[in-house]
Amino acid sequence: MKTKLIFYVFCISNFMVENALFSQALQWQPTAVIAGGPINSITISSGNLIFAASRDSGVLRSSNMGQSWKTVNHDLEWILGEGVNSILSNSEGALFAGSLFIYRSTNHGDDWVECSTVPDWFKGFGIDTSGNIFAVSALRVWRSTDAGLSWASIDSLIPLDTNSLDNYQSITIDQENHIFVGHNNGVLISTNEGDTWTNSRVRFGGGNPINAIHSSSVGTIFTGGFDGIFRSTDDGLTWVQVSGTIPFYVTQVQSIISTKSNIILAGTDNGVCYSIDNGSNWLDFGLRSYSIRALAIDSSGFVYAGTDSGIVFRSTQSVTSVSIKAAYLPGSFALGQNYPNPFNPATVIQYSVPVPGFVTLTLFNVVGEKIQILVSENMEPGKYNVKFDGGRLPSGIYFYRLKEGFYVATRKMVLIK
Repeated sequence: MKTKLIFYVFCISNFMVENALFSQALQWQPTAVIAGGPINSITISSGNLIFAASRDSGVLRSSNMGQSWKTVNHDLEWILGEGVNSILSNSEGALFAGSLFIYRSTNHGDDWVECSTVPDWFKGFGIDTSGNIFAVSALRVWRSTDAGLSWASIDSLIPLDTNSLDNYQSITIDQENHIFVGHNNGVLISTNEGDTWTNSRVRFGGGNPINAIHSSSVGTIFTGGFDGIFRSTDDGLTWVQVSGTIPFYVTQVQSIISTKSNIILAGTDNGVCYSIDNGSNWLDFGLRSYSIRALAIDSSGFVYAGTDSGIVFRSTQSVTSVSIKAAYLPGSFALGQNYPNPFNPATVIQYSVPVPGFVTLTLFNVVGEKIQILVSENMEPGKYNVKFDGGRLPSGIYFYRLKEGFYVATRKMVLIK
């Protein structure tokens, strides 16, 4: 418990100044919409029409950046108290809404047509580059190959050991058309448009549902749930928890999105946080005390956040601003002193990378023998933290070395048991 507390304080102290600068640079303002219940999902069409799916008010539409909203529910049905769970627009401007059935609209939500035939709780959509549409519901995964006009269940193709009630929660599709489905026991992966599936064999916190799953612009997969944020850089084969640096208390992560420049934003039950280094470090984005279920970014980079209280907020500044991102990128390589030091058994090493490159961080003993490789991968510019556990090592002096190209730096740390 003591180690975790020290690590938390360490993270806050390192990012306090950056946090304050960003809070001054970017604020939020509520839009005119106040729905009767939570905002479950937000999508923005190619014409910058904003659609919000809510629990008690169905679908709402805004054509003026949220200054005014109109309910667009003609022939769209939902159960009060459950509402419309998800909404998505495709490149052709068609809308898809998920409630007890899947509905489709081709006139900006003015009219809806029921497309699915089996009732279920439809929780999310994904579209691949071929135009195939996939949906997840409480009990099944679905596929449409005709622009959403008809749907077929493909759950029979999924490994049996993943099936359970209220299993499938979220879906994302990366740039290579790999499909990732978050469920209660991990992540399902398909590399052939849903014809076959594999399970990642990861239990995020022992069966907690994955509320959100997202593929970033650089192909990194993020998941969010009661266990925080996990990241995979190898197409879902392995996962690392990266939410330890969120600078405020969070019980669960409910939504994740990213910009084309790979700024990652996460909606939590206590506001929004963001990362500019592919999820290694997180900063406060505001809206503290609000539970954020939905996030979306328009073509100008303004962020919309839907809350449990039925309010949609809009950022007052574009999050894709180059100057905002540049303000937080390190200007040079740096290898920080591990903290705490001396330590027993865990410590944290911080380092900075100013340019893209292949980075290694290696641990040696006092006679120069290699003990462990802590980092060995291509990395984007940013500040990174690595937690090292020396529980299996004897007490003594150790050295850790950071190397990228011609840059080499070494520091000493002491393990005392």
